[in-house]
Amino acid sequence: MADATLQQYNERPGGEVLGFKLQRLLGRGATGRVWQALDPEGGLVALKIIHPLYTSTAEGAARLRTEAKAASGVEHPALVRLIRQVGEGSSAALVTEIIGDGATLADEFALAREAGEGVPAMANLKRLLGALEGVEALHESGIVHLDLKPANILIADDGRLCVTDFGLARIQGDVSLTCSYQVLGTPA
Repeated sequence: MADATLQQYNERPGGEVLGFKLQRLLGRGATGRVWQALDPEGGLVALKIIHPLYTSTAEGAARLRTEAKAASGVEHPALVRLIRQVGEGSSAALVTEIIGDGATLADEFALAREAGEGVPAMANLKRLLGALEGVEALHESGIVHLDLKPANILIADDGRLCVTDFGLARIQGDVSLTCSYQVLGTPA
């Protein structure tokens, strides 16, 4: 049902959504899809198009506001920068800087496994330190990510790791969305 609904919104390569010209699908998740897109204000961006069913609930709309607030609240080279939030009617999207070609640390691990190669532990630990410094900057700002996993860590062109997807973030003092013992995200 989600895929059929998304097709109504011209979500295909070459399609236009909220003024952005979609180029290629970078990823998909529970709340929508992320596209490489041409920004009408110029340049390539990552456009996270939120599924209309997600934003149709009060909790979904509140989580989108929290994600935008968390993503824009801290500047760090290891955190994907939110450029702006856009929307009209039931369509909503987050516009972020584009990181590399959209490959994630999970993609890199899968390729290494498929090739029968081990993942070089020390080299990856050094790369992860940079991402962890970004997470530390979040914590110092009172934000907890809550969905930190290899699929939410993008690989920049220079090999640097960048944390993305603040959809389940919890902002210190905000107890309205994510509570103890609530099951959200990717349990695996």
